[in-house]
Amino acid sequence: MTSRYCVLGSNGNVGSMLCRYLLEQGEEVVAVTHYNTGNLEDIRNQVDIRKADIRFIDEVMDAMYGCDGVFNLAAQVHVDVSRRYPRLFYETNVGGTFNVLEAARREDVRLVHMSSCEVLGHIESGYADESYPYRYPRSPYAASKLCSEEYVYSYSQTYGLDCNTARGFNLVGPDSALAQRGR
Repeated sequence: MTSRYCVLGSNGNVGSMLCRYLLEQGEEVVAVTHYNTGNLEDIRNQVDIRKADIRFIDEVMDAMYGCDGVFNLAAQVHVDVSRRYPRLFYETNVGGTFNVLEAARREDVRLVHMSSCEVLGHIESGYADESYPYRYPRSPYAASKLCSEEYVYSYSQTYGLDCNTARGFNLVGPDSALAQRGR
């Protein structure tokens, strides 16, 4: 049986790869992006592309309607930019995640939320796993991702929402900004 998945942040490196993977598995994909579709050009005719901003709950609700699950990869991600515009990171990464959680709860869909290793602060040993303790966030970006993780956990505990958090560590791939600079 085919499922329908909403991928928020689908134009990013991980989001675009996830869309391709889901298609390979025979799933339907609602690819949601805020501003750009460049990384989705080769699969444009295979996905339902929607423009939405997670800071606005109505846009999130519309994008998630009729989906069986949602992957929240939408976020402001640049640490240096977060130091100049901390409110944008709070509104998107914390407020936006709140909107995604509310929409997932209303639609009763499973959620996978993408976080960041930045929530751990400085990793002195050079190694961290799931048991590594939280450290003090070192940027507004890190604080926003840590706060969003805590909201995801609270919705799981409070409402029984089926949700999980994945914590990425320096992800690089063919559609990443680092790879594109070398093209």
